[in-house]
Amino acid sequence: MTTATASIRASISRRARAAIETLPPPPPPITTPGTPTSVTGTWTGWQGELTASDAQTEDKYHDDYLVHFEAGQTRYISVEAPELDPMVQIIRADRRDSDPLEVIDGDDDAGVNVNSLLGFRAEEAGDYVIRVTSFGQGSTGVYRLWVSQ
Repeated sequence: MTTATASIRASISRRARAAIETLPPPPPPITTPGTPTSVTGTWTGWQGELTASDAQTEDKYHDDYLVHFEAGQTRYISVEAPELDPMVQIIRADRRDSDPLEVIDGDDDAGVNVNSLLGFRAEEAGDYVIRVTSFGQGSTGVYRLWVSQ
């Protein structure tokens, strides 16, 4: 016995007539290899740890790093953590203590597994805070922060 699977589209007209048509199968996935690319550049790295003695926002511990951006500058920010689900947030340094917190950009899971990876382009020159925190409340653990130059 052979079983076939087909996608169908059903529609109902204003006069309540049903029309069913068989949709073509989706195209096959791309199988050609991607283009190898070599990325060079300078990255700055910090080894850190979220602990119960760190500052908190919304019951999540966080560490803040001050970084200067030029207007139009894009930097890539990566947070790797084996013991927690890290999040990265970008905040204007002069708005760090605002209530509510004004997060300009952020990422939770764009990196490998549940790690964070963010490309951020500063619209204005100035000092920005890169905040490393966690997705889960009260999470602690070691992490590594990488920022491209």
